[in-house]
Amino acid sequence: TPPPPPPATKWVQYPDLQSGQGLDVNATVPNAANGLTTLADDFQCTVAGPITNIQFWGSFYNDLSPGANTFVVSIWSDAAASTAGFSQPFQRLWTQRYGPGEYTFQNAGTGNEQFYDEFTGLLSPETKVWLYSFDLFPTNPFCQLGKGTIYWVSVASLSPAAAFLQWGWKTSTNHWFDAGVFGKVDPVSGNMLVGWQPLSNPMIATPTPVDFAFRISSGPPSP
Repeated sequence: TPPPPPPATKWVQYPDLQSGQGLDVNATVPNAANGLTTLADDFQCTVAGPITNIQFWGSFYNDLSPGANTFVVSIWSDAAASTAGFSQPFQRLWTQRYGPGEYTFQNAGTGNEQFYDEFTGLLSPETKVWLYSFDLFPTNPFCQLGKGTIYWVSVASLSPAAAFLQWGWKTSTNHWFDAGVFGKVDPVSGNMLVGWQPLSNPMIATPTPVDFAFRISSGPPSP
């Protein structure tokens, strides 16, 4: 039988590769004991129905090549800005842990960016671009229930401590609604260990919120 058609894009924000102001924001810890460094960005449901694939544009600190990182991908409900002064993820609705071999990645070109550690403020040049793809498992589906509903997608990376590779999520040329956020999340409960904080671009003098580069798709499930 022929392969299924590619999934239909429900939402996409493309990476900022050539402006000189793009970032790769660190999302990696060597172990989960103190929580997962987690980045999240908001998006809107355009058509009710299942999400079958989530993709993130990212890079590694020091332009290193991909290694044996594990990723925790989650979808959250929205807490409106009136609650805390900025909108942020509220309740974790779906989550999946992806080990090596349970996701795919491909070289997606080169860029002129900075790898950014949001906790220390350190910046370092970054040029390589990788596109990571995560199919939702048929045993753990997620369905968007209503057009116009705001969700958040988040990603956290775990690297073996012996071969520590810091993966960063690329920022986007697209700005929609509120800024992307970072925090530390308990990997089991989904509770916040360090509360969400909005992200601004440290290379721009005027406070400028950053959004992240990702694609949300729907379609027939993969084999």
